[in-house]
Amino acid sequence: MNLNSDESKKFIDNLEKWLEKWAKDTYDIQEVKWEPLFLWVFDYADGNIYRYRIKNVTFDDEYTYETYIYEAGHTLDDIEYMVTSEQMFIDGN
Repeated sequence: MNLNSDESKKFIDNLEKWLEKWAKDTYDIQEVKWEPLFLWVFDYADGNIYRYRIKNVTFDDEYTYETYIYEAGHTLDDIEYMVTSEQMFIDGN
């Protein structure tokens, strides 16, 4: 499909309209309550990626994500982590 063709322009226009409608009708940012459900740990020491379900874990000033990661057996200097509601990873290949 040629990006400058009328067909391409119509497709992009329709897509933009659909996205605007979807955003207005179904996704009011003010009302979305993001709940962290998963803690992903990228452990460089063993080359693995770990996913922990943390929905029922209470975190505060004393019990942090880092504390949880340490108690799970990771060395904090050898990891990076991410907290998200996504349970699946995306394989970019």
